[in-house]
Amino acid sequence: MSLPLHHRRHSVMSKPVSVRKQIKFSTPIVLFVLCVLLGSMLRLVKFPTVPGGLNRDEAALGYNAFSLLKTGRDEWGKPWPIVFRSFGDYKLAGYMYTAVPSVALFGLNAFSIRLPSLVAGIVLIPLAYMFTTSFISTNLPKKHIGVCAAGIQAIAPWALHYSKVAFEANLALMLFVLGLTFIIREAPRCTTKSCLGVLLIFLSLITYNAPLVILPVIILMMLLWKKRPIKSVILLVLGILVAFLLVYPATQSKRAITVFSDEGVKTSLMNGRFQAGSNILQRIYYSRPVYYSLVIARQYISSFHPQFLVIRGGQNPWHQAPGTAHLSWILYVLAILGLVVGWKVFRREDNLLIYGIFFASPLASAITTDAPQATRMLLFFFMMTFFSAVGLFWISRYSKWIAIGVVIAATLELFFYMQIYLGSFAKNPQVEWLAGIDKAIVKAEKLRTSNGTVAIIGDQHYMYIYPLFYEKLDPNEFRSTVQYYPNDALGLSQVKQFGKYIFISSGMNAPAGSIVISQQSDGNITVK
Repeated sequence: MSLPLHHRRHSVMSKPVSVRKQIKFSTPIVLFVLCVLLGSMLRLVKFPTVPGGLNRDEAALGYNAFSLLKTGRDEWGKPWPIVFRSFGDYKLAGYMYTAVPSVALFGLNAFSIRLPSLVAGIVLIPLAYMFTTSFISTNLPKKHIGVCAAGIQAIAPWALHYSKVAFEANLALMLFVLGLTFIIREAPRCTTKSCLGVLLIFLSLITYNAPLVILPVIILMMLLWKKRPIKSVILLVLGILVAFLLVYPATQSKRAITVFSDEGVKTSLMNGRFQAGSNILQRIYYSRPVYYSLVIARQYISSFHPQFLVIRGGQNPWHQAPGTAHLSWILYVLAILGLVVGWKVFRREDNLLIYGIFFASPLASAITTDAPQATRMLLFFFMMTFFSAVGLFWISRYSKWIAIGVVIAATLELFFYMQIYLGSFAKNPQVEWLAGIDKAIVKAEKLRTSNGTVAIIGDQHYMYIYPLFYEKLDPNEFRSTVQYYPNDALGLSQVKQFGKYIFISSGMNAPAGSIVISQQSDGNITVK
């Protein structure tokens, strides 16, 4: 039966409107998918060959995952531990257990050990969208702001670098933010997703130490939050208690890197107290609570400085490529703008929680001796990404052309960053990456006679891990033949020898006839 003419006209005319609405609705989704694809591509390019070589912690994570896979024990012979003794620095278990499947699938190599961090880095891109849209006021285009967050997370220098290296902190960040997002989205209810969120945060606590410092402050903010997810908070508190009991040996070992154990700070305090005499103000200033609080406050403030965030980065060469830092100038300025105008963009009842999370995030770094320290500040970097998206959206409200100019400028900064990262850094990594040690070990094996030895010159605390990793030595054989030097002043172990390898601090100590592997001052590794 045919429709009347006016009905047919209405039906035909309504189709273009419907299509236009559909296209408009899908635009943020298309942009979101493009952001994820771009971020994935940037992380995958030259993975896992850049950075060249593995740092000692990556090799230790890999070999302990390999040892778990083969024997169900860590390198020290402890069955299925939560805390791994490793070099005596007591690493947490999360990353090593996550790496076991990839080592089983791809073997013990740079790809398998860096894969969990790569996956975590890619997951953080859509997670930036989820986290951001959880807080945006209902009268604003939250999907567009979420896409801004995903796009910035896709290209942020810190996010690119940490996705290419086996960093426990990067995996912990992904678990922590995903868990926090589930709890926030479900608040004030305690649903299955909320419980999953608590579990994910618990897993982050046994993956890296920083969340254990930050979480109590975030819990306090949740209790002051209007939605106040009481049941989820109770579960989180229980999770902290259980995690603390499980990782207690690791927390004890980390005391040595806090300001409270810094001999320089202690000496300065004692000298100040001696010189203060009877001056009341000076004695108050040099009292332990006030002095240590001021030291931590200074280090906390330095976390926001562009010298650290944009210009030079931190002291540890593992945390950024030479000539780069953690944020670009565009992202830094956008984040500052987002911090200023954010309270107008977020739901009013969420402001305390959002700003509480942001200002709590540098605390884990501020209490350590080498602050500001990037790896302990990944949540801070993530929150800077969050506020950068808010800043970009705010600009776009006033002028789309200025916003387009900002995007172009950020793209140019990304181009220059990748040029350094995939150019000079790829060709000339810092000496700390020990690029070429794998080839040197293979060459030494070819030159060694059947009864000969290979002497490796370097720090006896960790050089032993490289032949274990690259030779894939059977963990049982290692444990049965290893010999140690006496522990150092910090109680850290030093490997003397195992199997055909010996570890020395100087070539003068090399046994006659041994093959000697050493690193020169320019970073090149020689075999003689």
